[in-house]
Amino acid sequence: DAYALLSFRVGFRSDDNWSGYFWVRNAMDEEYFELLQPAPGGQGAGHYGAQLGDPRTYGLTFRFLADAARHGGARARRARS
Repeated sequence: DAYALLSFRVGFRSDDNWSGYFWVRNAMDEEYFELLQPAPGGQGAGHYGAQLGDPRTYGLTFRFLADAARHGGARARRARS
């Protein structure tokens, strides 16, 4: 059967070189195979090896770019490029 995975990220990026995001992967908690392979011939004929996909995963990401702050921020870096 066909399936779709829904993942998203929402957040904020400031002019002061920091950002914060909330993210979700596989938001609908779809069960799926990430890898499905037939077993090698011989005794394993007719069998498959499978790796299940990740379940719903969510989290927060915070970043601060200290190097950019020392050199005048991201805007100054872009202006010098």
